[in-house]
Amino acid sequence: HCGGWVRNGQPAIADAKRAEGKFSVGIDQAQVPLLNPHSPAVKSTLTSHGGQIGPGPLAQQYLGSVQKVLSVVKPAGGGGLLDSNKGWIIFPEQQVPVVVQDKRVHHQGMIMQIGNVQVITHGSVGMDDTLQLVMSIPVQDAWLRDSKAGALKGKTINIPIGGTVTAPLPKIGGVLSDLTKQLLGGSVKDLFQGEMDKGK
Repeated sequence: HCGGWVRNGQPAIADAKRAEGKFSVGIDQAQVPLLNPHSPAVKSTLTSHGGQIGPGPLAQQYLGSVQKVLSVVKPAGGGGLLDSNKGWIIFPEQQVPVVVQDKRVHHQGMIMQIGNVQVITHGSVGMDDTLQLVMSIPVQDAWLRDSKAGALKGKTINIPIGGTVTAPLPKIGGVLSDLTKQLLGGSVKDLFQGEMDKGK
């Protein structure tokens, strides 16, 4: 049913303590193997018609991870970047490709707004509720007024998220460590790609 698709397409929506707005699912293609009918392959589109959620377990981890990144980058006026939402995560109008394959629901490019920070997620949620997600935070030019942060220009910070829907585990320690090293003038390298592998 639609609730199940939304839960696995973006579990932060389904597990929200408070929610406003509308989400819908359209099925583009479905294949059900005769020998394994419990493992269908489905291509669909999850549409956000505009909405917002109050944090459940996964949304709380999104909020906490963004706050930790901001505390390291120290953007100008960073203290107010998240306050404007008062704990709400905003979903703008968008269409997100969702594919069900091998008992996992994969999504690509779900955009959320947390305060003044844009967050993009991709990855998959298993039928067993396990998470294999990456939360991406594009670095904003407004954060780069500190000369130390200049090396981040044009970068995207990727945070792997494992665990389960009800007990998500962001693998943020290594990301923050590498981010700090780069801000302190450590060796310049692409610290934001391959974090999924490093976090395993």
